[in-house]
Amino acid sequence: MEGRQVASRGPAGLIPCLASFATGWRDLTPHGDAGRSPGASGRALIRLPEHDVPPHSYRHADRTAFPSHPVVTQMLLTRRTPTHRMALITGASSGIGEGFAEELPDATGLLLVARNAARLQALERRLTRPGRPIVPVPADLTTDAGRSAVIEQAEAHGVDLLINNAGRGQLGRVIDHAPEEERATIELNVTTTLVLTRALLPGMLERARAAGRRAGLIIVSSEAAFAPLPYFATHAASKAFNLVLAESLAEELRGEPVDVMALCPGATRTDFGRRAGFAAGNWPGAADPRAVAREALGALGRRNVLVSGRLRRAALSPVTVQRAIAARGLGCLIGWIASRQPADDEPKPVARRAHRGTMPQ
Repeated sequence: MEGRQVASRGPAGLIPCLASFATGWRDLTPHGDAGRSPGASGRALIRLPEHDVPPHSYRHADRTAFPSHPVVTQMLLTRRTPTHRMALITGASSGIGEGFAEELPDATGLLLVARNAARLQALERRLTRPGRPIVPVPADLTTDAGRSAVIEQAEAHGVDLLINNAGRGQLGRVIDHAPEEERATIELNVTTTLVLTRALLPGMLERARAAGRRAGLIIVSSEAAFAPLPYFATHAASKAFNLVLAESLAEELRGEPVDVMALCPGATRTDFGRRAGFAAGNWPGAADPRAVAREALGALGRRNVLVSGRLRRAALSPVTVQRAIAARGLGCLIGWIASRQPADDEPKPVARRAHRGTMPQ
């Protein structure tokens, strides 16, 4: 695959990777104007390194959203993805999941997953267009049976965009919640996200390579992922897992035909807060779920982590930039170490030790 492979499988792979990682810092100007296009008022034309992204991927970026520093931009921005053919959306019956279903173009078929069959059917009727496949899949994603049913449907319909949106949480102290409620949160927020991602990514990549297209993966995390959150501990911990998983996958799959992004919304007008025991949707400034989904779809292929809302994104940008730097640097180092390990089917060398007073055999 042309374009974005960073660490080679050979022993010299670490040096080019680290060199490309460091190039942007060397070119940083005192006024932070590296990469600005002449005549671009208030906007920066970011040119990604030619060895890493093809020339057609030059982008105008909002300077309040994307730092104009080249290496930071390279880590936060990737390619804009084309329209996908079939999207799987979990938690599609309401909130941000429903927003994704409404915002995806008519050319994208939909596999809609949620427990509420009636809502899925209503959504199907509302979004049906001639020639557009829409498949409602009622399933309980906290169970192995539910996850297996969704995976089977996804493979049968050739999904090339996976949106892991379903989530739950409960306000209060962990010790005050029923153990089965806490476990259900982990099953849905963590286990389901990992199981669906691991099961579907290989097929998505294979189809993308064969068709010369790009697949997409959106993992819905939360602003709660960035700090400890007492009285919402299990939910926040699960969203931290989602964030780290997406950031790590984005680096592991660098060079593969897939765009990976973690979406981190803040307070949003959904049913989540009501089910969790508080009215987050009534907070001042709570976002419209459809607007959150629209922003996420526009950012897929451009950045690996999206904090929804310009003000919140600006407030968290020091954290997201540091995490992007860490992901890229560690990706170079650990990727190189991993490439040096023998494959599972390769014989491992046997250490031979000569004992004192004996000759080695």
